[in-house]
Amino acid sequence: MNTLVLILFFLSVTLILLSYGIILQKILFPNLNKSLNLGESGILSTSLVLGLSFIIHFFFPINYFVTIPFHIIGFLLIIFYNKIFYQFLSDKRIIKLYLLTFLIFIPFIVINNFHDDFNYYHLPYLNIIFDKKIVFGLSNINTVLAYPQNSWLDFAAFFRIPILDNNVLHIVNAVIFLFFIFFNIENFFSSANKFLKLYSALLIIFSLSVFSRLRDHGLEISPQLILLIISFYIIQIYLEKDLDHKLIIKKIIKEVGLDYEDIHQRFPHEFSGGQRQRIAIARALVLKPKLLILDEPTSALDVSIQNQILQMLNHLQKKFDLSYIFISHDMNVIKAMSDYILVLRDGKIIEEGNANEIFSKPKTKYTQKLIQAIL
Repeated sequence: MNTLVLILFFLSVTLILLSYGIILQKILFPNLNKSLNLGESGILSTSLVLGLSFIIHFFFPINYFVTIPFHIIGFLLIIFYNKIFYQFLSDKRIIKLYLLTFLIFIPFIVINNFHDDFNYYHLPYLNIIFDKKIVFGLSNINTVLAYPQNSWLDFAAFFRIPILDNNVLHIVNAVIFLFFIFFNIENFFSSANKFLKLYSALLIIFSLSVFSRLRDHGLEISPQLILLIISFYIIQIYLEKDLDHKLIIKKIIKEVGLDYEDIHQRFPHEFSGGQRQRIAIARALVLKPKLLILDEPTSALDVSIQNQILQMLNHLQKKFDLSYIFISHDMNVIKAMSDYILVLRDGKIIEEGNANEIFSKPKTKYTQKLIQAIL
């Protein structure tokens, strides 16, 4: 029973922190066109809760009046923003690695022994955090008395459950390590730079070395983890300054179904109509837009090429979270692509509505004629 409770608690803390991190990532970086990173989301939410717990503890004890609403909101975020979580399922390879890493972690959670120091002063200080706000001036009496103001214990207090008092720090530390490994797994597979791939692999190896201390000390957070995460971003920023734009272009060209090595040696007049449309779309995607205006993107193309372009547009829309304003007189194309339709005649909107409603119950004679033409 204790083992099951530990695993459920571990899973609960992971999901709550991820829910806050994912939403925070969306708020802070609304124009980010890459897939969300579980590790980044977890580390971001950890930073949020660390800061939040420290500020709250200035004014209030961190007790159930604080922690229960925090947990409830976390689970509500998972329920109401479940579509964002589904974005992680787009890369099956990464998901399998996440799942494998998670399953590997569970035995360590169960068999680990926590350090004796926990009962000596960690747990008593958690009790102080639970009962009292920060008491100013304690360290003037004795520096040891300043330990209750430790922000990491403030953080752990957000996840304190009485029946798991002896394990709360151990579980919270395990979740942070899990995020750190997730962070490096994602960066290893998503980075286009070989040096960053190697650095991510070395960080994974380093993070796993902490398990050598499990028997005697339990799962402890090393301050070096924070420095390593910061160092990764510093290196990434430095490398991206000199990153050849060809890497970005190659990636986009591949997304639209073309071969960079083939097309960059050809003249414009040597491309087919379908290839020119793909290149035009790639040029727009390089700018990382949220909205694309597509004016007759399939005109002058035969039916088979039209279908290829439409399939590609649907793929790009899902992958990059794009919105389209799609302009066309081809009702078959409109039916395949549209969620909401505006019907224009002589420059004026004569009808608008949900795509299914427009095609099933057109209101104007003009719209009826357009639809009858494709039946």
